[in-house]
Amino acid sequence: MLTLTFETANFGASGALIKEGNILAEAAWTEVYGQASFLVPALKTLVERAGYALRDVEQVITTTGPGSFTGQRVGLSIARTLEVAGGMRVLGMTSFEWIAGGFVRAYPKTGRPLLVTLTTGRADLFFQLFDENGAPLKEPASLVPQEIGTYAPQESLVVGQDCHVLKELGWQAYEGPWQPRARDLGLMPRPLKTDLSPFYLRPVDATPQP
Repeated sequence: MLTLTFETANFGASGALIKEGNILAEAAWTEVYGQASFLVPALKTLVERAGYALRDVEQVITTTGPGSFTGQRVGLSIARTLEVAGGMRVLGMTSFEWIAGGFVRAYPKTGRPLLVTLTTGRADLFFQLFDENGAPLKEPASLVPQEIGTYAPQESLVVGQDCHVLKELGWQAYEGPWQPRARDLGLMPRPLKTDLSPFYLRPVDATPQP
């Protein structure tokens, strides 16, 4: 199945075209502002680089959040448009599941629980605890860094955003070159969701940008 994956809510934006587990083309973009105007043409170019047209895509996978409100809104809107206009099957997963699954693919034998963290732009962090295989152990939550020890065991390996904040508090944090990319969405062994409702951990307090 020809699958187009893209992620726009965290780590900038990235996209990949995958077929039968093979990555045919991929790209990462740093233009986190103005995603609504550049993302569709960028995805079209990505697909054409692999010798296909956008209409050939059979399945689309993206993240449902949490993350940048504008990026999240843009990504989900484009996914729904492709579903309605192109008749493509559309699937999603949370940003936490995406990061945990991608990290386990890259580093499958850590032998430790994973604490996936996401920035909030405030004093707290969003986070979720997973086992060493990328399966969720607890529901997502938000706390200030000094209180996360009440949620996750200290032996957890911290991956994601703002890892340095927890490292300064004595946690072991991943600091290598790996970053989650859209390709990870298309190579996940875990079931994906058909519900593309945006996932927020608290009420939205941002004003959408055009």
